[in-house]
Amino acid sequence: MNETGYVIFKGDDGKSGLRDIEGNELLPAVYDRILDYDDDGYIRVLIDGVYGTVDYDCREVIPHSRGLTHLGVFHNGTARAKRGKVWGLVDEQGREVGRFDYKMIHAHHGDVYMAIDAEGNRGLLYEDGSFEGPPPVIIDKNPPEPTPRKVLMQAFDRWRGYKNYPLFIFYRDTDVEVDIDDVYTVGRVLRCGRPMQVTKKLTRPLHKTRFVIASMCGFERVEAIKLHLTEKQATAFPFEEYVMHSDAHFVVHDVQRCCGITQITLLHLPYVLISELQKADEDLCRISAYVGNEKSLRDFVANDLMAKIDSRVHGHSLSARWTERMHHPVGLDDAMQPVALGVDNSRYTKRNAMDKFDRYCAKRWDMTTDIRRL
Repeated sequence: MNETGYVIFKGDDGKSGLRDIEGNELLPAVYDRILDYDDDGYIRVLIDGVYGTVDYDCREVIPHSRGLTHLGVFHNGTARAKRGKVWGLVDEQGREVGRFDYKMIHAHHGDVYMAIDAEGNRGLLYEDGSFEGPPPVIIDKNPPEPTPRKVLMQAFDRWRGYKNYPLFIFYRDTDVEVDIDDVYTVGRVLRCGRPMQVTKKLTRPLHKTRFVIASMCGFERVEAIKLHLTEKQATAFPFEEYVMHSDAHFVVHDVQRCCGITQITLLHLPYVLISELQKADEDLCRISAYVGNEKSLRDFVANDLMAKIDSRVHGHSLSARWTERMHHPVGLDDAMQPVALGVDNSRYTKRNAMDKFDRYCAKRWDMTTDIRRL
């Protein structure tokens, strides 16, 4: 929970309420769910799948009458929200900001949202509600035939952060003893090997090894996991946040040590792209990647570690549940050996699984064409 220390409790009928650390009731047990805090100043309370919010003094802010069926984290006074089948932005009182007719709005990233408008156009949705769609496509009737290397580098550029599309940053944190120098050498390729929870909320490292995972497409939630797990398997992995899929591949981008912490930066790239880079004799040790237009990934993670080393710890990181879910090191099997590379086709039936999830995620970012050309 949040630093306020409030505790969710259940009433006799299974409804949820909120108490302070002394046991005093702050919210009656009338809600279907009270979500863990997002540290944006509001507590989300759900009734019949509809979101409302109260502030940290438990005063109502967004009433359930607004009818919001999803409410994201507030950034500079606005958050993405869903009502029925359409999406839009709302202010802190739940009032619409700009149009409320988008087919999809993805999580806030790099001060903007990736959105799909009512006509199916992908573009950037800014915090003030303004939408910037893609530029018109000019068709060249006689386009030059792309060279293999040019196609390769176009595909690569789409996956290492560029312009207004910086990399997503996720974290894992573990105390497991690993020979870092042997396993996590810069330029080495690793495969996840199992579905793993990752979080954006690890404010500071708690253990000896911190994994910083940079991805252009983000990792899918449990809905995506169900695409390649059986129903029984999916139920066994109750993912609450983001998750790395089993066949996610990474290049070890950087290894840094500071204040007793080893920080390993992994750059997520599709396996087919990694294979083509290796065939072209590209030096994976010298890959450049960017969190913003000018900020390199290496500089970002170094500054991030120094800035957060003395920060307060997010509540999620303190629980035994989250400590367990962060336990396993990325890219190692149960014997703590590197997972075999390639895609594990044995788990799939009726379809070719080659980079299925990377392609699935890439559709949101219009990267699929470049990957398929390889």
